[in-house]
Amino acid sequence: MRSSLASIAALATLAALAPMGQAAHAAAPGDWRTAACAADNHDDLALGAYTVTQAKSHRVRQIRSLTLTAERLVFASGTRCDLLSVDGRVRGGHELTGHGSDMALMGELVVGGVSQGEMEGHSSQTGAGGTEPIRHARHRVLDAMVFRDVESGTVPDSAAVPEAWRNQPYTFTHTRTTFTATVTGRVARRKTFTVTPATTAAADRRLAAALAVADSTAERRAARKVHRLALRGVRVVMRKFRHDWSDELPR
Repeated sequence: MRSSLASIAALATLAALAPMGQAAHAAAPGDWRTAACAADNHDDLALGAYTVTQAKSHRVRQIRSLTLTAERLVFASGTRCDLLSVDGRVRGGHELTGHGSDMALMGELVVGGVSQGEMEGHSSQTGAGGTEPIRHARHRVLDAMVFRDVESGTVPDSAAVPEAWRNQPYTFTHTRTTFTATVTGRVARRKTFTVTPATTAAADRRLAAALAVADSTAERRAARKVHRLALRGVRVVMRKFRHDWSDELPR
């Protein structure tokens, strides 16, 4: 279970005082996983070669060509990195407009030989996107968290921690990582209507307006496709969606 806010705040103080690791290795060329973990490696823990020891995947219901993935990388040094990503191609007039994540490292805190139960050690929230569609979703990283399986040290003599904990040895042992991965976008739905001279004239006007502001061949092609459908009595409606995937990676 989650601990009290006071205990979480205290643990955050302990985490900041955890011993530093060795200098991080350079990311392998072209290795997107190593690059993502290296970007989050704020404590300069040793990286290098790794093994993917856990992996879970989940298809986005509204755009089935997109897959969300959670992975745990264990480096030869013992350093761990939990990674969230989205991968796939956006087809058929659908759009990916944003993504985000919420990750938390859970673990057992022991202070002075006494277990304080499971609590949140580190957490991270990310978000990206806007009004323009995200064109490329190939191995797009939502978040990465680098950590040790066990952290240890001495509780500082600080008012930020309970008095009984001060100057006591502690260990924080990772038990699981919880996460929620989110993607937002728009999906195309087709609706039919009766073609009349008025609807044809309106479609022609919309095509002319779209071509006047189009910045690329792809935009002009899309405008002409919408026009052709309108002449056949088909209207494309874009509907917004948000898809969340919540799960965890156990120790």
